[in-house]
Parts: sequence; structure tokens; C-alpha cells
Amino acid sequence: MDKVCLSNVFANISGWFAFALLINCTVTSYWIYIDNRHIGLFLLCDSMGICHTIDLDWLSASRAFIIIGAILTLVSNIVSIVGFAKRLRKVQFAGAGIGLAASICALIGTAIFTAKSTNKDFIGPGREYKFGYSLVIAWMVAVLLLISAILNFTSAKLRKE
Repeated sequence: MDKVCLSNVFANISGWFAFALLINCTVTSYWIYIDNRHIGLFLLCDSMGICHTIDLDWLSASRAFIIIGAILTLVSNIVSIVGFAKRLRKVQFAGAGIGLAASICALIGTAIFTAKSTNKDFIGPGREYKFGYSLVIAWMVAVLLLISAILNFTSAKLRKE
């Protein structure tokens, strides 16, 4: 297996894995724990399992960036596979660029959530908080998407037309 093919295989595996993880962390409500409640992008749930939707401006912005990142990840994965399969170097570069944009969107959305959810106005005075697994996964996905984009750029750069 040559370097181009190997780079593309790893890029696609990491891209699809990142997409699955991003969808998982988007739909779960374990981004942050405050007292006996856990909060996600869409729901605030108490210890009894009763959940309520929450609508805050910063949360809507975070949701938007994460969802756009997921959509861009899907598009990037498809474009990269098509570019590799049809031996179209420019299409592979386009897939890598879209993947880079997906990484940036995931990073921005996760950063907004992290910064705003730890704000004392949101948490309340004297309350303890800890980050949940969904937030940790979201940070890992942003890095994994960046790695996938770099591998796609590498694969396209090594390819000879």
C-alpha cells in the first residue's frame, strides 16, 4: 500500500469516526454537570430524568456551529472519497478544505459552550460544576477533524495526476 492510499484510508477512517462521535455528543445531554443536573446542547435534565429544553443565545450559537460542523464533516468525507476514487486531486483538496472548515466550526461551537457554561451567571453562585463526557468528546472531535483534514491534504499533495 503506497503513502497516498494509506494517508487517504486513515483520513477517511478518522473522518467517519469523528462524524459519528460528533453526532453522538450533539444529541446527548452530558456536556456539563451542575449539582444534580446534566446539561447538553438541547436539554437540561435533573437527577430524576426529567428533561427540559433550554434556549439561550450562546447555546443556540454553540448548537449552530456544532451542527454546521457535523454537516461539513459529512460533506468532507463524501467529497474526499469521491476525489480519491476518481483520482481527482483538486476534489481531494476541496474535501480537505471542507474538513478544515468542519474542524473550525466544531472548535468554535465547543469553545462557546465551554466558556459560557462555566460563567457564574449561568451556574449560579456557590454551585459546583464538572464537565461531562460529551464535552470531552466534542473537544476530541475538533482535533480529530483537524488530523483528518491534514491527512486529506497530505494524500492529495502526494497524488500524481
